[in-house]
Amino acid sequence: MVRDRYHNDEEKNRFERSLCTTIRTLEKQYNCDIYLQGDAGITWKSSMKRFINCFSSCLRNYNPPRREELTAMERIRIDHSLPKDNHSGMYDIYDSVDTRNMAVIYHDRYDKTLGYKDTLGNIWTCDFYHSETSHAYPFPELHDIIGHAWNEKPIDRSQKVIDDLDRALKDVSSDKIERIKIETSFNKEAYIELIKREFETAIDLHSRISESKVTSLSRTLESERKTSKKRMLDACNKSFTQGVSLLRKNKDWELQSDGRLYYKKEIVVTHATVNGNRWAIPVENPPYYYIKGLSVLIDPSPTQAMARDHRHPNVSESGSVCIGDLYGKPLAQVLKELPSALVLGGLNSPFNGAVASQLMKYGYQEDGIPVKDKLKKNKVWASRK
Repeated sequence: MVRDRYHNDEEKNRFERSLCTTIRTLEKQYNCDIYLQGDAGITWKSSMKRFINCFSSCLRNYNPPRREELTAMERIRIDHSLPKDNHSGMYDIYDSVDTRNMAVIYHDRYDKTLGYKDTLGNIWTCDFYHSETSHAYPFPELHDIIGHAWNEKPIDRSQKVIDDLDRALKDVSSDKIERIKIETSFNKEAYIELIKREFETAIDLHSRISESKVTSLSRTLESERKTSKKRMLDACNKSFTQGVSLLRKNKDWELQSDGRLYYKKEIVVTHATVNGNRWAIPVENPPYYYIKGLSVLIDPSPTQAMARDHRHPNVSESGSVCIGDLYGKPLAQVLKELPSALVLGGLNSPFNGAVASQLMKYGYQEDGIPVKDKLKKNKVWASRK
């Protein structure tokens, strides 16, 4: 940050004493720019870094969208350690701040405003937390505001206190310590309570942020679930309507009193296949292989079919029909494709092993060796059709 942006060193020093660190360190830590009261006029550009604006009006042409076009302003409580009657300079917010451009307001337990996050995610704070005597009040709670606004990891301030004390002790020699007359008004219990309140405030803040994120994610997932369910129902209803329409046009199927659709024609197996190889099955002389009374339950997405009379490798003895790749497909597609699919006897995973063994004998190669013998030897073969 360029030094001539500051009104004077006193403003800069007040801010740094309040935060117990330097502006340069903060800007590097949070990858941002910090503007203070009295900075020279700067024209804002969208390519600039995110910023913290402390009681300053130096940014020109910066106009974040108004909140009413987005959502209602969120209220976040950030408690501090100062007593109510000892923070005369803390609530001095710059007059030009338009709350309609702010998405979040940060306030203390007295409902006094400490700062804002605008609709573009940048932070606006009150004055440098100093009294009329220019005394700088410590205000580490600014890190909590930054942590909420920018989702930054909170600073472990307790460790900083320990490190500062350790450095101070190293600077004091042992002979000096022996001559020191200890007179202090340090209140150990009050300090412990202060630290406990700070931790409780930080935990409460992050708990509310987490709860907000979980609630938002739950709502999104529930909305997606309802949308997906509606799409599935719409698709099923559409396919069911198409199936009923096809039934009216296709006279090969009829609806009977048991609520099932029956295929009127007999299905005769003309070919058998295994491992990608296919051969013809003679049908001119018994025994031939067939399905009679093929039926499908009226359902938007059928998952099973039945047969009343059968001698087929893909129909179990109880009459359950393996419908293969048509499982769960739209009703219209099942009615259209299932009869022609069953003309082919699939022997890779048969429902009826006895019938499959009978069909296997029809598969011969040019050398006259049965297919079942070739399969036992696990050799690649190609039979005649």
